[in-house]
Amino acid sequence: MVTNIKDFNDYNDLKNLVYPALTSKVKELKCFGYDFINQDDVWDLLYELVWSGRRGVALCDVVNDILNFNNEKLYKKFIEKKMNNDEVKDEVGVV
Repeated sequence: MVTNIKDFNDYNDLKNLVYPALTSKVKELKCFGYDFINQDDVWDLLYELVWSGRRGVALCDVVNDILNFNNEKLYKKFIEKKMNNDEVKDEVGVV
């Protein structure tokens, strides 16, 4: 049985496995009025904020992090990232 992030050959496999938790988190965010964030955003943000520097993260910890990460902090990071992406697009002339 695969129990650690490092045991997965492909992070998409892990994301698919925890997709129900990601969906639950998105529903929770929407209840608080954070409407523009989706499962992929939650996954990318948590990977960047929580898991990228850690080794041997257990599957149960990944699910726990998804379900219990602070909603406001997650959404603020989402907005910050989107604003930075929009600024980069403006600088290079992408519409």
